[in-house]
This record gives sequence, structure tokens and C-alpha cells, in this order.
Amino acid sequence: MGALGVAAFGVVHALAIVPIWDRLASGLLFAVPSGALIGWSFVEMQSAARTPSSPRLTWGFGVLVWVTLLPSLVLANVLRLLSASASTREFGDVAAFALTACLAVGIAHAEATGWRAKVSFAVGTCGLLAASGGPIPVVNGPRARALFLGVTALWLAAGAALAFLMRRLDPAGSAPPVP
Repeated sequence: MGALGVAAFGVVHALAIVPIWDRLASGLLFAVPSGALIGWSFVEMQSAARTPSSPRLTWGFGVLVWVTLLPSLVLANVLRLLSASASTREFGDVAAFALTACLAVGIAHAEATGWRAKVSFAVGTCGLLAASGGPIPVVNGPRARALFLGVTALWLAAGAALAFLMRRLDPAGSAPPVP
């Protein structure tokens, strides 16, 4: 998922801002582990789901990830709008990760039982935030907003694709059932 995400991000970035094909290879170093963490989180959340057939944990997993990352985006962009100093924005980055982790644990607590689901969702969403280089500065203009919309579509599509891939990659059924 991480490797596919890099290619898809490259397409979105080329359409929204400028092509960055020559810089995408280095993104694999961050995206592949991030994709693995999100995949791990999906498996843990699915196996510990309060309602095993919940569409929110299968086709809606990308929405849960997006909702978890949204407050960090709001925080980072409010700091930009306020013309906060670089040191304040660095503190904001730390706060964004803490906010993401806390919200992820809260969402996982509402959707699943057990500590593994909670930890995996917090680690996965924080890993995704780190791999993406932090929140997108949507207040920088229309191109940044277009990038955000494109990346949002990627998150939602990737979340939906996880359920499909789980079914195809584990035909023996050792993974948790996906409706």
C-alpha cells in the first residue's frame, strides 16, 4: 500500500502543484513502513472490532484515518494563519502528533476492544502523518488545497482497498473476516 501510495501521491502532486517524479523514490523509505503500519492497524482493528461486520472498519477505514489526521491539519494551518514563529510551529508539530495519537486511541477504543487495536491505530496514523511530512498547508493557496483534496481521495481509496486486498491476499482465511 505504501509503495502504491507514493506513485498515487506523485500523480496527485503533478496534477495539483508540479511534477516531482525525480523525488518520489526517496519517499519509499517512509511510505513502505507507513503502509505496513496502517495495514497492521487495519488487521488489528478488524479482528478486535466491537461489531465484526462494521462497514466503518472495512470500507470506512480510510475515513477513520482521515478523521484522525484532520485535527493535526487544522492545528498546523491555524498556526500558519497566525504567522506563528518557526519554534512555535515546531512545537505545533509535536502537539499534532500527540493530538493524532490521542484521537486514534479514542477512535480505536470506540470501534474495537483490546490494547493491540488501540496501539496499532495510534502508531499507524502517527506513522502516516510522519511519512507524509506533516499536515498539508492548505492555507497556502488553491494548489495546496487541491493537493489536500487529492490526498484525501487517496486515503479514502486506500482504506477501501485494504478490505479488498485482505480478501484477495489471504484466501485461506487466516486473517479476520472482512464483510
